[in-house]
Amino acid sequence: MQTARPHTILVVQPHVMGSVVMQQLLESSGHVVDVVATATEALQAASCRRFSLLITDLHLPDLSGYDLFGLLRAGRPALQGIAISDDPEATDCQNALAFGFRRYVGKPVDGAELLKAVEGAGGRIGQHDGRPDSAAT
Repeated sequence: MQTARPHTILVVQPHVMGSVVMQQLLESSGHVVDVVATATEALQAASCRRFSLLITDLHLPDLSGYDLFGLLRAGRPALQGIAISDDPEATDCQNALAFGFRRYVGKPVDGAELLKAVEGAGGRIGQHDGRPDSAAT
């Protein structure tokens, strides 16, 4: 299934299975996808390619997803971001949207939710496409 507006996406996901599934899903929708496991690798990738969208786990082994997004946006303010986390209390969701991520997707990542978040990444800041639902209010 081709998307109407393909992105060049950098996925930062320390869990190999999750990153493989996300890459396959996004590529099958027509996006160009690079996958890395750490913020350090993400910064290196971003120095070689211009990404339109960052999808990052908020809890990375070397930096937080917030720190990574801030560093990348310092050099490219138009970069959009989608935060991913398994925070059951919705704190990450609220903080991510307040920080400037366009969307939040809860773990476990649902493929349809992720694609919806990617399609809406150019939309209004502060929309919630993940769990828990109570965080959207």
